Amino acid sequence: TGLIRENSFLAKCIEYLNYLIYKSSSKIIAVNRELPNCIINKYANLDKEKIVFIPSWVEKNIVCATKKNNLLLQELQIVDKFVILHAGNMGRTHDIELIAAAAKIFNHNNSQVHFLFIGSGAKKKWLEEFIINHSLSNISVVPYLMRSEINTSINAGDIAIISYLPGMSLVSAPSRMYNQMAAGKSIIGITDKCSELGQVIEEEEAGWVIPPNNITQLVNTIEHIYKNKNVLPRTGNDLSNKIRHKYTFEKSMLSFEKNIAELLAETPNLKRENL
Repeated sequence: TGLIRENSFLAKCIEYLNYLIYKSSSKIIAVNRELPNCIINKYANLDKEKIVFIPSWVEKNIVCATKKNNLLLQELQIVDKFVILHAGNMGRTHDIELIAAAAKIFNHNNSQVHFLFIGSGAKKKWLEEFIINHSLSNISVVPYLMRSEINTSINAGDIAIISYLPGMSLVSAPSRMYNQMAAGKSIIGITDKCSELGQVIEEEEAGWVIPPNNITQLVNTIEHIYKNKNVLPRTGNDLSNKIRHKYTFEKSMLSFEKNIAELLAETPNLKRENL
């Protein structure tokens, strides 16, 4: 993220501590299918067999809901707009700048495209200043809603957008994408195709994958989506039902239990209460 130099003393200390943690671990659980290879490429003498991929899951209370009764959209007076939703962290790894640049292009009198940011993070202040400096009326920024209002939040957009800076997508996996797909929302993923986000979007035919830093492709994709908003791919109940059955809490917990059972079998002296 540019906070410290790659070859600095601090960076080397952090890498060494990471190596000690990985080496002393009996199992390493990765929430990204590409992360095991990233770890092995970085620390070649680690045992690859102890790195296990277990995805996140859909929360059980997620529902599909129409926009017309969404209280947040009513409050913001954008129920009739085509809303692109960024819900969650606006952190240093996320390309908030690219989304804001696209919003600036769509900020004209005839535009029905509106960008809604729900959440917080290191780049929230920058975004708010960008809106003021460019007099943008097509971006709304609101804080996180209460946990009990997750369905209001997640159903506040026509489509969702998740963005990463170059090099960040392989070491992160946004758990929110499962909930957004479970709510029947297609996703614009600004990420590498080989990332977890990119692969899931393509596997589930759940949206569009755009490479980082490509403002032209992002704007063209949004224009295409808006013009064809009545025939979005795999939206609504079709996408929701598939994701709800594929990415469940029970399946992920079974994977955790299986790996813990293997540890117990391999280490007879290890007591369950010590895990």
